[in-house]
Amino acid sequence: MKIILEIDSLDLAQITSGLEARRDAWKRTLDYLRGIDPCDDFLIEECKDASEAEAIYKDYDRILSDLYHQETSYRQQTGRVIGQLLSSFMAEHR
Repeated sequence: MKIILEIDSLDLAQITSGLEARRDAWKRTLDYLRGIDPCDDFLIEECKDASEAEAIYKDYDRILSDLYHQETSYRQQTGRVIGQLLSSFMAEHR
């Protein structure tokens, strides 16, 4: 089921920032579980193994990708609508 939300662009930025932080935490956990030495201190997320960490990381990444795609699509659509309205206005007032 898809849900359509209408939110302020600054709120969307806050949401994506939070999701990015969670995604990155899971990526660092996944890297650690695969034996890659982390470049900084971090808390390992609780999970049973690397496959679970990878699944959670991919979920966050998919959600962010969907949000970015929807935001880009919305901006392109509204840009076109605004451009069309402006062109019609200009044509009527020549």
